[in-house]
Amino acid sequence: MSEVCEARLAKSLFFIRIGDNEKALEHLKITETKTVAVGQKMDLVFYTLQHGFFGMDFDLISKSIDKAKSLFEEGGDWERKNRLKVYEGLYCISTRNFEKADTLFLDSISTTTYELFPYDTFIFYTVLTSIITLDRVSLKQKVVDAPEILTVIEKIPHLKEFLDSLYGCQYKSFFSAFAGMTEQIKLDRYLHPHFQYYMREIRTVIYS
Repeated sequence: MSEVCEARLAKSLFFIRIGDNEKALEHLKITETKTVAVGQKMDLVFYTLQHGFFGMDFDLISKSIDKAKSLFEEGGDWERKNRLKVYEGLYCISTRNFEKADTLFLDSISTTTYELFPYDTFIFYTVLTSIITLDRVSLKQKVVDAPEILTVIEKIPHLKEFLDSLYGCQYKSFFSAFAGMTEQIKLDRYLHPHFQYYMREIRTVIYS
C-alpha cells in the first residue's frame, strides 16, 4: 500500500474512532479505489465491517460480507477467510441465525479476531450457539471435547458448568449455571435483543 493510501487509511480509522460514519466510509472507499492487492482490499473490507458492527449497521455489514466473498473468488489466504467466518458468524448472531453462526464459528474455532472481541468471547458465542443447534453426538465431538474450547472455557463464568451439566443431564447443576448465564446474555450487545428467543430455545433443548 502506498504512503498516500496509508495516510488515507489512517484518516479512515481516525473517523471510525470518533464515530464520524460518513467520513470514515468515504475515506475507506477512496482508499479501496487506489488499492490493487486482494489481501489489502480484504483488510479494507474488514475495517468497514468493524465500522458496521460498531454502529450496528446490519445493511452495511451484509453488503460488506458479500463484497468480501466476491474478493475471495479472486484469491485470498486462509487466515483472512477464517476471519471472515467469525465476522459473518457475529452477523448471524445479531440477526438471530444461530445455526449458521454456530457452523461458521466451529469452522474457524482456532481463529482470533481481537479487533472484534477477545478469544474468550468467541468461545462463549460458540458454546451458546452449539447448545441450541447441535445434536448430542455432534455437541460431544465438536464442543464438549474440543481442545480449543477446553483451554479457555473455565475462564468464562458458569459456561463449563452450563455445558457439562446440560450434556450430562444434571439438571439441578444446569439450572444453577443457567441463572448465572442469563445475566451475561442480557449484557451482551449482540445477544441481548434475542434474549427471550434464546431462553425458549434452551428450554426446548432441555425438555425434548
